[in-house]
Amino acid sequence: MTDSGFMTCTGIHFKRMYHEILFALLGLTGDIIILSEDPILRLPTFRIKDGYSLLNDAEQEQINQILPLGWYYQQFQHFQAEI
Repeated sequence: MTDSGFMTCTGIHFKRMYHEILFALLGLTGDIIILSEDPILRLPTFRIKDGYSLLNDAEQEQINQILPLGWYYQQFQHFQAEI
C-alpha cells in the first residue's frame, strides 16, 4: 500500500473504479458502468459491464446493488428539468 491508501500494483484500476461509481451515482455512465436492462424487472438500470475481471463476484454484486440509485437520480434530474 502507498501513502494514499491505494494498492501499488493496481492503484490506477481502483481509482478508476471509484470514479466510475461516483459518476454513476450522479447519473452518468462510463467505460465500466453501463446502462442495461434489469433481467427481472425489465427496466433500465446501471450495472458493471460483463467481462470486467478486476473485481471478484462478491464486489461486483455489491456494487451492482447500489448502481440503480444512479439511474433513479438520472431520471429525477430529467423530470426536474422538464418542470
